Amino acid sequence: MKTTPTLFCLVFVSVFFISEIQAQDICAGADTLIYTDGMAFTPEWIEIVGGTTVGWVNTGGMHNANGDISSLDGLSFNNPESFSFDLITVTDEPACIGTFQFSVIGEYNYDCSGYAHAESGMVASLLVVMPLDVDDQHSAQNPVKMYPNPVSSLLTIENPHLSTITIYNSQGRVVVELEGSEKESVDVTGLASGVYTVEVDGEMQKLIVE
Repeated sequence: MKTTPTLFCLVFVSVFFISEIQAQDICAGADTLIYTDGMAFTPEWIEIVGGTTVGWVNTGGMHNANGDISSLDGLSFNNPESFSFDLITVTDEPACIGTFQFSVIGEYNYDCSGYAHAESGMVASLLVVMPLDVDDQHSAQNPVKMYPNPVSSLLTIENPHLSTITIYNSQGRVVVELEGSEKESVDVTGLASGVYTVEVDGEMQKLIVE
């Protein structure tokens, strides 16, 4: 009886390992992936920067991602941009439902429109925020400096105000958190290539890892 949840956890972790390292092997061109997980999307909420391409992966059953007309009330989601994909059925290997590049800032809601899945709680959302130019990092309003950007190995962060610095991946997970250091070198070789969000005192910056 104890092997089943353990096996589930191993499968769950392996899926997200693939999402960060081999995203394009599943959904060509995707910067980040969202998975169907039973009657849920995982993650069910993420924050991404404008220009990010999201791919949805069906890990089993019949699912889609519908960001056009709500399956719950038949009304438009009123998303900044609408998107929708056909239902696909998966019985063995995960398959890509579809990809969408989010270029308009704002909040997006979506669901799975098949077989009352939305009624069972298969709804999710994401937030698209404004990407910042590299030059914005050196403005007087934001004294924190990060370089080089893009970065492939060592990232240097100068933090004169000793602010807490949090780096999120494209799925909204914290991958680095720093506090109380005027100058720090961060090894990013263990991070997957892609766009990350750096939060300092509530302000967001874009970091590109190559």
